[in-house]
Amino acid sequence: MQTRCYDGKKWQYEFTYEGKRYRKKGFRTKREANSEGLDKLSELKNGLDYDNDLTLQDYFKNWIETYKESVVATSTYRHYHFTLKHIQNHKIGNVKLSKLNRQIYQKFINNFSKNHAKETIRKTNGAIRSALEDAVYDGLINKNPTYKVSYKAGNTSKSEKEKYISLTEYEKLKDYIKQKRTRSALALYIMICTGCRVSGVRYMKIDY
Repeated sequence: MQTRCYDGKKWQYEFTYEGKRYRKKGFRTKREANSEGLDKLSELKNGLDYDNDLTLQDYFKNWIETYKESVVATSTYRHYHFTLKHIQNHKIGNVKLSKLNRQIYQKFINNFSKNHAKETIRKTNGAIRSALEDAVYDGLINKNPTYKVSYKAGNTSKSEKEKYISLTEYEKLKDYIKQKRTRSALALYIMICTGCRVSGVRYMKIDY
């Protein structure tokens, strides 16, 4: 491997591996260029030649469509897209996988945690962690940047009382929905009376 100063200020590395030439410019010192070059060579020898232009948002979107769309429950799939939306709305979305590290990811989680409850943060972090575990397995990255991430919720989680309605409220809601004559009202009435969820209906077998 060769390293050289190409404009009097910046350094580059250059080497050939299995008939293909690899070169990268823009390093401040010879030592930095040499270190990056050796890392790249090591990745190639271990089969980790990834797409340097692949961003987190592009990878996560493709991951959902490829591995999750047809196998997860509706609520889980919806949360994956909720997570994708937040990735896209944050600058981390445009960060290339090859540049994503623990510090960048921790800052994203710190920002996300300000306005969300602990359970939402846990699910969001879990989704991204799973996606990046697959990226490691596929050889796109060396390490998972979500490792040992920490967070503190900015919003408190809802109490059990806030999550559920009382029996009196349940009866009032059922009577109100029963008077409506729309498809959505019928669907709600069935859910209220049976406790059935949409994800459950999807997998029901109907015996004609």
